[in-house]
Amino acid sequence: MMKRSKLFGLKGLGGGQSSYDDSFRRMVVRDYETGNLSVSQLAVKYGIKNHDVKNWKKRFRGDIAVITTINEIAMTPEEQKDQAALKKELAALKK
Repeated sequence: MMKRSKLFGLKGLGGGQSSYDDSFRRMVVRDYETGNLSVSQLAVKYGIKNHDVKNWKKRFRGDIAVITTINEIAMTPEEQKDQAALKKELAALKK
């Protein structure tokens, strides 16, 4: 198995900043839940540590779900139909 530094360079060695505000943490969790990146990939992308991403997922998962639900309620019926079609297409592509 290759070392993280070999795969991702110096950025892959992990975080620099020791504390982050909640908006940044939520952004990382939202990126995890809506994207196709693993915890390790997100850690490299944002220059943070894997365990930070894992902890934030546990902490903010419910918050993100509430925001998503509110956004879905605010959609018009046509937007909801389009979103459902896109979700179905994404699921098919992931298979």
